[in-house]
Amino acid sequence: MNNGVFQLDADAEFDPLVEPQFSETEIKTTLDTGIWFLLFPEHIEKEYRKQSRVRSIKTYRFNGIFAFAVFAVICISVVKLIPASSYTQCVSVYAAGGLIMLGVRILSYFRMFDRWFYRYVTISASVMITIGVYANNAIPMGAATTLSYISLTYILFFTYCFVGLRLQLSSLANLMGGACGVLLTYITGAKMDWLIMPQTFATASFLAMFLAYGLKRQERINFLQSYLLNLSLEKSKRLSREDALTGLANRRYLNEMMVIEWNRMLRQKSYLAIIMIDIDFFKRYNDTLGHLAGDQCLHQVAKLVSEEAKRGGELAARYGGEEFVLLFPDMTVDLAKQQVERLIARVNAAAIPHPDSSLKIVTVSVGVSVVIPQPEMSVDVQLGQADEALYRAKANGKNRYEFFE
Repeated sequence: MNNGVFQLDADAEFDPLVEPQFSETEIKTTLDTGIWFLLFPEHIEKEYRKQSRVRSIKTYRFNGIFAFAVFAVICISVVKLIPASSYTQCVSVYAAGGLIMLGVRILSYFRMFDRWFYRYVTISASVMITIGVYANNAIPMGAATTLSYISLTYILFFTYCFVGLRLQLSSLANLMGGACGVLLTYITGAKMDWLIMPQTFATASFLAMFLAYGLKRQERINFLQSYLLNLSLEKSKRLSREDALTGLANRRYLNEMMVIEWNRMLRQKSYLAIIMIDIDFFKRYNDTLGHLAGDQCLHQVAKLVSEEAKRGGELAARYGGEEFVLLFPDMTVDLAKQQVERLIARVNAAAIPHPDSSLKIVTVSVGVSVVIPQPEMSVDVQLGQADEALYRAKANGKNRYEFFE
């Protein structure tokens, strides 16, 4: 709530269960037009990527444990089956891959590196694929040949589906890793197995890509649907706290906030100001111009009242009928006086016509109570003080304010 009026905070960081930032219309339009290319409109895409990165980091921390364990089991199995002549080279290559996986997982726990998560994961995945392609061509595997290809397939699937990379980045890692693996094979003078390697690599890549595409598309749909749910929850929440006519906080929410601010000022031993406002001769206004005009008048005055509540903790509420309440924590008597004088002046300056008033314009009377909350007192007592001061203001001529003494 801001300035006493409920609104969505467009600058807050997105949380699917906190505050929505996009309209229901644009979210539904994005869903209806389809997301086959895995791309949202720019402002939604930016927010999605930010949240996706946070989610990917958490996912990688969890999946990284199992990934490393499975990789270790495969490596141990391969090492047991390879010819003795390939032992040193094979262990070195797979050890390098294990260190890369371990290093990336360690980096994911340092928040200072979060902004580069996609970069270092893409690079490390590319290096892992390079190692896999090279090992399957340059190192004689003997009886472990099938397992070594399984290892490469596992790396491809993990890169596409379980690291948390966007499909574009995982495809880039795949292409870079495959190309670098072939290049490294030729540089070291090894013979490329063009009969098995391309088929294994391409088949595993396409299968992993299609699986990743389905997962990423569903993830984006879930992202939008969570926003729609949040909008619905936020709307229900707002309606339960908002006065339908004026848009200000309703009596129920006012009561909740008064207790909260009273207790807060009690702990801080600071001032709490309650200002009660009443539209002068409002019954005459309704009787003369009708209830529709009366509702319009209430809405105009409510807007002026709401503009007085600007800081955090301040609240403008409709108390009932033609009465409003302003709640101001940390406000002294002098500041409250300035606030009330400004409000009365602004209402007069608005010059809302009133045919049955001596000034021929709508005016307000105001009662003010400013206290430092004490344990033996209550906020209901202070509200009663403001009401009593308002009564005196109306009895003393209206279009004025009185402080409770």
